[in-house]
Amino acid sequence: MSDRLTELDRFDLEYRNLTEGKRGDFARLVMKLLRDTYVVRKKGDDAGDYFALLTNSALFESFFALIDLGFEIDRAKEVAYLVNMEGRDRLRLGKFDTALVLVLRKLFIKKSREAASSDRLLLPMGEVIAAMKEAAPLGGKERISHYRAALRLLKKHKIVDCPAEVSEESTIEIYPSIALLVPQEDLDAIEERLAAIGKTVEEGEENEETD
Repeated sequence: MSDRLTELDRFDLEYRNLTEGKRGDFARLVMKLLRDTYVVRKKGDDAGDYFALLTNSALFESFFALIDLGFEIDRAKEVAYLVNMEGRDRLRLGKFDTALVLVLRKLFIKKSREAASSDRLLLPMGEVIAAMKEAAPLGGKERISHYRAALRLLKKHKIVDCPAEVSEESTIEIYPSIALLVPQEDLDAIEERLAAIGKTVEEGEENEETD
């Protein structure tokens, strides 16, 4: 309780120093983080919000601590995000979705080593599908409709950006937030996780949890 009161006092002090306009921005950004989890500087319409969060990080840290959420900013990746501290309300992914996330993380690592840090990481969808087929059995989910559904979910949480109707000719963008969703940097560790999914994919779509 004392920790919560400390955070309340800290929040009250920070909040009192805001103008009415800034208080409106604060409320909007709180709702945005609760809805999206990530604010990604490289996503064009997030850039201004990222810098606003960076400037007022103490205010957001103290507010989210009151509701058992961690607020973090990864300056290297230029992503502001929430951390689920109590393990509640986690996103549940099917095995196909989980495998796709791991494949995208693997591609992100490989492509990031080739590109300048300021570059947007764009990939042809055909390359993603080929990497997916190579990495993990798909359990009959080769159709593009399965990729559309998975990518729609990842787009909602700002892990990727993609057209509404993805095709094999589409280009998608992978955001740095994928490195927070899947922290592993070791390609072998990612391959092991993909292999484990491959061994159980025929057993059905049991879900996995992620933050």
